[in-house]
Amino acid sequence: MIELIKQMMQPKTNSSALFQLSIPVAIYLGSSYAWQYWLFTVLFSLSFYVLIGNNIGLHRYFTHRHFSVTKPVEWLFLWSGSMIMLGSPLSYAMTHMVHHKHPDTNLDPHGPVHGIKSWFIYFQKTVDPAETPMFSRRLIELKTKYEWAHRYYIPLVMLNAGLLYLIGWEVFLFGWWIPAGIASWIVTWSV
Repeated sequence: MIELIKQMMQPKTNSSALFQLSIPVAIYLGSSYAWQYWLFTVLFSLSFYVLIGNNIGLHRYFTHRHFSVTKPVEWLFLWSGSMIMLGSPLSYAMTHMVHHKHPDTNLDPHGPVHGIKSWFIYFQKTVDPAETPMFSRRLIELKTKYEWAHRYYIPLVMLNAGLLYLIGWEVFLFGWWIPAGIASWIVTWSV
């Protein structure tokens, strides 16, 4: 039972897909707000979650280590990348490395061979470190530093979402739920 609970706290396509599908509910809840909230949401999702969280943070920094940053910037990358619900730095890096190793084949976790259904996170495969033996210096570094973020991924996201809700409903809705959800769709479409 404890092992099942531990597995449920790690990034899985089911939880990411559920988040991705919840976006119409979030849009409905925000539909009565002024256009300024929506402008902020679109700009915030593109700049903060897609650009900083996914492209710069999870992809360039955590996966490929293209540059070095200070600790506060590293934490910002971790937070903004994790809140998109695409996985922890470790699971994201492993999935991306498998993608590079087997591009456009059936082993590619998110390639064009999956067709239009790959727009939906459920049909993409999250590579699990326990199931997929991969050896890379970068993965060893990520496992050493961020295995906790992988192991407790869902509670980490829920805690952060709860803190945003405590700050204010509008912050939760227009600062995370809608923009991070839009970002998850944008990232899956671009993959």
